Amino acid sequence: MSKARTPEELRDALLDQFRQLAMYWSTVDCDKRTALDGLVNSILATLDGQTDSCPAMDIVCRPHPSDKQYCIDNDEDWVEDGTVISGLGEDFR
Repeated sequence: MSKARTPEELRDALLDQFRQLAMYWSTVDCDKRTALDGLVNSILATLDGQTDSCPAMDIVCRPHPSDKQYCIDNDEDWVEDGTVISGLGEDFR
């Protein structure tokens, strides 16, 4: 009988996918910068759900509760808790 995948199962699948990507890009015959760019792109594609092993996932900002006031006190822009930055339809480069 099928069931919902647990957070632990999803985390393990994601980490396994990242390990496989790292292994793959370590064997590609190219310069180090190209391999690292490829790895980052592959990780972002995984988070967008472009693999069979993992569904799309949100990247959610979770700043420390005191960050907002610190930024205000220092005339800096702050990040609101819960801001989702994935799925914006833009290139991450």
